Amino acid sequence: VEEINATAFHEAGHAVVARFLGLPVTHMTIYFRTYETTAGRNLVDYPHVRGRWIEDLPEVETVIGAEDVDESFLMGLFPDPEGDGLPAYGTGTTELDEYDEAVASDEYDEAHLTHIEERRQEALDWVERRILCTLAGPVAEEIVTGEWNSHGAQFDTMRLVDLVEETFGRDDPALAAPTVDGVADYGPVVRRIKERWGDATRQLLSELWPWVE
Repeated sequence: VEEINATAFHEAGHAVVARFLGLPVTHMTIYFRTYETTAGRNLVDYPHVRGRWIEDLPEVETVIGAEDVDESFLMGLFPDPEGDGLPAYGTGTTELDEYDEAVASDEYDEAHLTHIEERRQEALDWVERRILCTLAGPVAEEIVTGEWNSHGAQFDTMRLVDLVEETFGRDDPALAAPTVDGVADYGPVVRRIKERWGDATRQLLSELWPWVE
């Protein structure tokens, strides 16, 4: 498989799974692995890709389960600091902290605790969808090439590690990077992420593979 084709499957994996899970996809593009940068930052900023050689996908919302997706709670749950009508990157940690504080307090009645738990679960659901669609890129590439591209997946895996550590690390030590000689070792966390969410990602991709192709 040529590198540009592997890259195409990688980006299509991200976009198709994100769209199916109700996460907005406004653009997609294909770059070689040698990314152009501006001020040291990749022009490719998944999942809202900006830069040259961008193709709008106006029809994407009409073809992949969009009628079953309710995105309104995403906009209410997470802020929109850029004013672009898209949910900001986040982990729902505000809702998680709110829940922990409420459980430890005697000030809340059962109805209030139930409401907070629902908000917490919405936050966790959003996080898990972000994990699945982020994994879908490198996993789709692995399906067509037969091997995990550690270099090509580096950007995705670092985002995954940050997201997973902040959300689940306090409850699951295996999802928090150990420190060796003062340096965080992210390898074990990446392996744990692949073990925990890899099968679900592959199952999603197998069901959606015609769209990826």
